[in-house]
Amino acid sequence: MKDLIHMSDLIDETHKYLIDNYQGQNQKNFFNRYMKYFEIIRNTSVLNNIDIYDDNTRLSLINIFKNKFTYLQCRDLIAALNKLDDYYNNKIVTIRTFNLPKTILPDVYQNLITEYYNLRKLEGLSKSRLSLTEHRLSDFSKFLVDNNIKSFDSVDYDILNQYILNFQYLNIYSLKDYIVILRLFFNFLYDNKYITKDLSSSLPKLRLYKDDNLQSIYTINEINSILNSIDRANIVGQRDYAILLLASKLGLRCSEITHLQYKDINWVDNTITIHQIKTNKEFNLPLIKEIGTAIVDYTKNRPKSDLKNIFLSAINPIKQLTSGAIYSIFNKYIMLAGINVPKGKKHGPHSLRFSLASSMLESDVPIPIIKSVLNHQDDAMTKKYIKIDINNLKNCALETE
Repeated sequence: MKDLIHMSDLIDETHKYLIDNYQGQNQKNFFNRYMKYFEIIRNTSVLNNIDIYDDNTRLSLINIFKNKFTYLQCRDLIAALNKLDDYYNNKIVTIRTFNLPKTILPDVYQNLITEYYNLRKLEGLSKSRLSLTEHRLSDFSKFLVDNNIKSFDSVDYDILNQYILNFQYLNIYSLKDYIVILRLFFNFLYDNKYITKDLSSSLPKLRLYKDDNLQSIYTINEINSILNSIDRANIVGQRDYAILLLASKLGLRCSEITHLQYKDINWVDNTITIHQIKTNKEFNLPLIKEIGTAIVDYTKNRPKSDLKNIFLSAINPIKQLTSGAIYSIFNKYIMLAGINVPKGKKHGPHSLRFSLASSMLESDVPIPIIKSVLNHQDDAMTKKYIKIDINNLKNCALETE
């Protein structure tokens, strides 16, 4: 009979085994990515009262994943779960090389993708968005090649529909993202006379009527309870407190927090320069005294490292925190604070952006100011983040005219 092991211990031991047994730097980087999925498994286990790993745990977690995550997310989580199961059963994890050969597309496809990529790069599209766009257009082109379609000009509505049906398992937001990338690309092809038919109008237009932002809002009292649950007597608590202040008081995204460096803080003018990964642009926000104090307190005990990022892991190997780590941090203190998270309510750190916007609106802060704080490009985007009741809708519209 195998010894019982706590889920948290199994995750830590498996991750350490992967790091200690990597073959080459690329392999190490690959396995570090597993930590993101390990943390989701850890949080899912806590939320579902799964404390001990045994022979039945893997199947139980898979069933939970299928009801909660998209197909692609389940695929990655199950791959990570299989690593845990290997270690649990054998105390060893099979290490393979994952350098898959890059798909080589015919020039008729690759040349146009490259031209479009370079155009969007000149327009200032962020590096991460460029990479995602190139990946999805390459995937679409491979689909065309596999179906014996000789060029983009040979694509019709039926081919587009057939391709999109491959992703019907995605949630509506991910599916819309796929479609937007294709629509913009086909606009480019038609405007530059690479295709004779305007296929952009053939793509379905998904309208998101579900008011998800209302499921994402935490009250001021709940946020204060989360912040007060943090033990600031140790370095982890000091780091986590500063991070959650940045998210809740300034509405920063995870990526903006993880990329924050000391050079971005102007202590004289009391401002923070934020590098918006999503748009590849910069903007300034006021350095609230409470946040400045929290960063100073953390800095006094911060691990020694040559890394320029402010927020680092607390244990070796010392590295920049990931967005997944901040997700885990937020969920950790939601549980410690005893906040009830009903089924369907979002519990990622991005919900703190929704909560900040809602709180500002309830305090009669005009939409243009909320838009400025969240650094949105237009009012329509800001309105997705805030709860606008019928009585205030007309007033808000007047303020933005």
